Parts: sequence; C-alpha cells; structure tokens
Amino acid sequence: DTPTRPWPRMGAIGMGAVPLVVLLFEFWPRGSARGSDRPEDVVRRHVEAIGGTAAFKAIQSFRATGTIRRPLDNSSGTIEWLAARPDKALWRASFPATGTIEDGFNGQFAWYVDSAKPADASHWTGRAYRERADGAWFDGTLLESDFMKEMSTFGPETFDGHRVSRARITLVSGIEQTEFFDLESGLRVATDATRIGRSGTQLTRTVFRDYKQFGRVMMPTTIELWIGGALDHVTTLTSYEFNTVPRSVFNTPQAIWNLIPPNEGRPDQERV
Repeated sequence: DTPTRPWPRMGAIGMGAVPLVVLLFEFWPRGSARGSDRPEDVVRRHVEAIGGTAAFKAIQSFRATGTIRRPLDNSSGTIEWLAARPDKALWRASFPATGTIEDGFNGQFAWYVDSAKPADASHWTGRAYRERADGAWFDGTLLESDFMKEMSTFGPETFDGHRVSRARITLVSGIEQTEFFDLESGLRVATDATRIGRSGTQLTRTVFRDYKQFGRVMMPTTIELWIGGALDHVTTLTSYEFNTVPRSVFNTPQAIWNLIPPNEGRPDQERV
C-alpha cells in the first residue's frame, strides 16, 4: 500500500476544530496513491454523515438498549450501552441462563465483571486500560486531534459490498487501528484492531450496520464483533436516549475495588 501523507499531530486545538483547522495543513499524494481520499475529506464526510459536530457535541450522555446474540453457543439476551462525557462507557449484557456481564471504563478504572464467575473479575491495566480509555472517549467518533494523532488513507476498495476508503489510524495513546468509511454515505462501516481480552491478544473486527437517525444524529443499530475471523456476537440496538444517564451508573463495581491496591484509591475517592 502507498498511502496519502499521514495526518500530522496538531496539538490540542479545541472541541470540534478538526474539520476546519485541518484545512490549514497541506496534504499531498505519495507514490501510487492516486484516487485515495485525503484524510481530511474522509473525516469531514463522516462527521457530516453522523449529523455534524454541533449536533454530536450537544449530547452529554446516551443510553442504547437492545438485544445480543452469541452464535457460538446460540445464546441471547438483552444489552445496554451507556456512555457519558468525557470518557465513560459501560456495556452490560444480561443472559437468562448465565447472568450479567459488564465491561466498563469510568475515567479512573477499566473493568470486566461476570456475575456467574465473580472470581474472574478483571481490573485492566497497561495497554488493555489504554484500549478501553480510547473506546470510552465520547468524541472519539469525531476523530479530533486530541484523540487521533495520524491518519493515512488507501483505496477506493470494496468492503462488505461497500466502496470504501480504508484509513490506517494512530491514536494519541499510541494504539493503532484500521477504519473503513463508506465512500457514498461517509459513515464508518468497520474497525479492525488488535485488542487484549479475557483470552489474551486478539485480532478483532467490529462491523457497524443499519444506521438510523435518533434525534439529530445517526447511530448504528447493528454491531457485529468478529474475533480471530469468527463471529463472536451481534448486538441489535432498538433505542437511544440522550442526556438521561446518571453518573452513578459508572461507579466502579465492588468486585473491582476488591482487586485494587490501596495506593490506587479507595471507594470514597471515586472520580465519576
């Protein structure tokens, strides 16, 4: 692959500034990248497609609900996806036969808790912590300079029936991932990344489908997670509620406090 010039690090330039400020920087094709979209064009179309910076910045929190299906064991249940500014996120899946699983980040701690296996609770640190911090960054979808360090674009290519621009992204955290953006709609259709999970380091693909408008923004209603080339689960979201999530939802579970050394904080020092 021969990319367009990587997106330069611009420093902290304020909320919503990338679509405007990036035009002040020069980009040029290199080698055989003719036909590839420029990074700033990919970002501009994507942000416009989801409703625009102003509409997204008006959201302080959201709660999405729906169902989750796991093909490997043919199980299904309900799911909540909760998020709040600036960096709080919680996925909570409940299965009738096995109980509730939580994967969360609250700006202080990252955790995994399974009610059926309390001894397996995980307090994520190191790279796993950084991955979850990136995933919880509320404005991450806007690809602003306080989140994204560099972007190189390739294509056009075909992905899942879409003509896409493939973007190789390095985040400010140092984490790298590949994003696929539909050339017609501008919407993100997938993310490829290496992630640390319960089974170790895994190659993952997250596919976003069936975008619908909720309020002033477009949100995906079908999200597939593939791990190592196999479909792990499918989430179908039927509703999004905005600006109704209490911050207490993101309190660190007691099972995680039990794993945290005293010098990392106490329950009465919760920063949520």
